[in-house]
Amino acid sequence: MVKAMMGFYIMVMLYSIFGTAYSIASGHFELVTLNLFVGLIGAGLLALVNMERKKMKTTN
Repeated sequence: MVKAMMGFYIMVMLYSIFGTAYSIASGHFELVTLNLFVGLIGAGLLALVNMERKKMKTTN
C-alpha cells in the first residue's frame, strides 16, 4: 500500500513538471502556478509517506 502511494505521488510530481514545461511552452502562464502547487502538494505528501514508512520499519 505504501509503495502504491509513493508511486502515485511520484507520478503527480512528474505530471507537475511536464505540465509546467508545457504551460510555459504554450504561453499559458496562469497554469504554471497551478502545476507548481500540484507538484508541491505531491512532494509534501511523498515526504509524509516516506516518514511513515521509516517509522513502520523502526517499530517492526
